[in-house]
Amino acid sequence: MTDPSEFESPRTGDRSVAQRILATLRADPDAYVEVGSDASDDRTTALMVGLVGLTAGLLNAGLFLPRSVLGTLGSDAGLFDQLLNGVRGVVAAYVAWLVGTWLFFKLGRLLGGSSDYKTLLRGNAYASLAMAVSPIPIVGWALGLWSVYLFVVNVRANMSLSTGRSVLVVLPLTGFVYFALSFVQLASFLYLTTFL
Repeated sequence: MTDPSEFESPRTGDRSVAQRILATLRADPDAYVEVGSDASDDRTTALMVGLVGLTAGLLNAGLFLPRSVLGTLGSDAGLFDQLLNGVRGVVAAYVAWLVGTWLFFKLGRLLGGSSDYKTLLRGNAYASLAMAVSPIPIVGWALGLWSVYLFVVNVRANMSLSTGRSVLVVLPLTGFVYFALSFVQLASFLYLTTFL
């Protein structure tokens, strides 16, 4: 007779990075608890945030997709300017990740959440993965909204808050971060087109 444990899904902690990514993109709360509690995953989460920022920055610069796909979001800048936009995307991603998570953490604690900053930071790195394609019209925007939902799942799972309180933590802050990043991106675009 076969042992039924052979057919069970892997225990938390036994998942590969790829399995964790898929589980978190599917909004599995247990996966967010797993990545949040795994301190050995810090380099991987930091690398993922950088890759998300680089990909979004390069897509926004029109390096991977033609201007006809990106519409007015793409630029006619040269290769150097496009790569510079990728670097700006990395910097913006790290700032948004660190500051946004800190704001989630502080507001979540005010609402009765129980977690530490690093736990939430790790989960938010996974929740932000869908934002890599955010500059692509419609598809990127839809995945950006999915990321906001994933932030709610992460806050709920790792801070032990209700769904309503998790939404109260995430929605105002993501709106502010999106507005701030859009302003910075618009300002840098205007600077590049005006002075260079």
